[in-house]
Amino acid sequence: MKVAVERREATASSADVVVSGLFGVEGKDERPPASLAQEDAAVGGLLLPAWKRREIRGKRREVTVFHRPDGRGRWVTVGLGPRAGHTSEGVRRAAAEAIRAVKGKGARTLGFRLASFTSDSVSAADAARALTDGAILGGYDFLRYRSVAEPGVEDVSIHLGKEHGTDERRLAAEVAEEVGLAENVLWTREIGNLPADTATPQRLAEIATELGQDAGLKVTVFDEKALAKMGCGGLLAVGSGSVHPPRLIVIEYAGGSRRGRTVAIVGKGITFDSGGISIKPAARMADMKFDKSGAVAVLGILRGAARLKVAPRVIGVLCCAENLPSGSSYRPGDVVRT
Repeated sequence: MKVAVERREATASSADVVVSGLFGVEGKDERPPASLAQEDAAVGGLLLPAWKRREIRGKRREVTVFHRPDGRGRWVTVGLGPRAGHTSEGVRRAAAEAIRAVKGKGARTLGFRLASFTSDSVSAADAARALTDGAILGGYDFLRYRSVAEPGVEDVSIHLGKEHGTDERRLAAEVAEEVGLAENVLWTREIGNLPADTATPQRLAEIATELGQDAGLKVTVFDEKALAKMGCGGLLAVGSGSVHPPRLIVIEYAGGSRRGRTVAIVGKGITFDSGGISIKPAARMADMKFDKSGAVAVLGILRGAARLKVAPRVIGVLCCAENLPSGSSYRPGDVVRT
């Protein structure tokens, strides 16, 4: 997904969908926000009547789609809740809600009216970053194994408006940085969503090695023989029932500063957790592929640290095994030496 900053007004946008934030009423105040009158004119007078009919009230998670009478696409209002409790996180969630509301409905381009998402507590820069993050993450789907995938929003514009005093170049730089962060999350999610027959402990080790080569990270992989010599009985026991042996993976990022502190992160990488001999209920068993999410998160953190060239030295440890029942599985009551 591409995200760009534009100076022109959102009301003049040529996007398939334009999205504006709508603050909710507080107390017994039933008056519409002042910004709604401006947007109402751009949408052919659809918004104020909808407010009067109480179809829109700016409640959190409230998404309403209007078709513009001039045929220029759709205008979407997304509720932000009361202005007093407005946060960047609320903007991020609102952007994701808007993206999901038009997903699979023919929208390829989308514009956000930036001014409608700002407040005394959320600056234009904070709102722009939150909109970027919410749009990219909210638009994500795991599509690797689908033969036919419905295309979603591909291009997003954040409209400043001609009267907005924010520096366009500086804001564009903020947005570009946020795009990089969000894309790193998508990279991590893609690995996390891989099924257990693909994301074996050995495959995670290969992904880590490839990451090390691409990002200049030191990667050390300990196989089952090395783990036995090291006395890692716990990890070996968990993986003893699987044909895919465990792996302990250590990834090191040198740090952007020689004087920087060292941060160590350890992630659980059980590529599939059936429960072993004490097998878990069948309901949602397929979701046990996500028991590797801790280790996958460590992969994403190390990738992000290298891309951003953060100051601290970062060491990531991934403890990877597959927990399955078989004749070689460890049993309740066994003595495991660690």
